[in-house]
Amino acid sequence: MQSKTPKLVMLSLVLVLVVPLYLAPSGAAPSVAARTGKVATAGDSVSSKIHPGLRAAVAAAAPGDAFDVIVHAKAGTDLSRYLSNLLVREFVLPNGTQTYFGKVKAAQVGKLASLPEVAAIQELRYSGDIPVIPELGPRRLGAANIADARTIMVEGVQPRVSTAAE
Repeated sequence: MQSKTPKLVMLSLVLVLVVPLYLAPSGAAPSVAARTGKVATAGDSVSSKIHPGLRAAVAAAAPGDAFDVIVHAKAGTDLSRYLSNLLVREFVLPNGTQTYFGKVKAAQVGKLASLPEVAAIQELRYSGDIPVIPELGPRRLGAANIADARTIMVEGVQPRVSTAAE
């Protein structure tokens, strides 16, 4: 019987020392981000709500410059403290957010993004080309061109049929 006792002691010792190594969580080792020293801050979560194009524009602007923005926020949020010319789209998305349109000063963009109800902010900008009206050319309709535009609207535009002979 004594010959079995050292074997049992050795087996139990191996079980006690080796088995916990396999039961340790795999996340116990430091992650790559922790080893490189990357730290996430509250400022990172705020800046992640701001579109990169708007972030760059705000960084280059004076604090008093105003930007037209689209804000996606929790339905019913009062953003009138930060947005002027506020317009709220009535439709509530399935995730419980609404779309808000307005003007915000550059100094207020970070404060607006720091609100917990705000999900995202982007600049309201028409990215397409300026439409070219053949009768007016590539210029925009200004006060001087309104009379020309009214004349075209009243008289109508005569359709032009192109022929192969031209």
